[in-house]
Amino acid sequence: MSVIALQVFVSLTLVALAVVLFVWTVRERTLEHSERLSLQPLDEERKEEHR
Repeated sequence: MSVIALQVFVSLTLVALAVVLFVWTVRERTLEHSERLSLQPLDEERKEEHR
């Protein structure tokens, strides 16, 4: 029975950590950075076409 309690505690700790990291990411607006990085290869192709 103590194994189940430990498993629940660890699971809830991981969930709480995930929520905290998500809130921090949204507040710091680091998601916008990832969107810009995902489009960066397209910008390089456009620069090559204009040459």
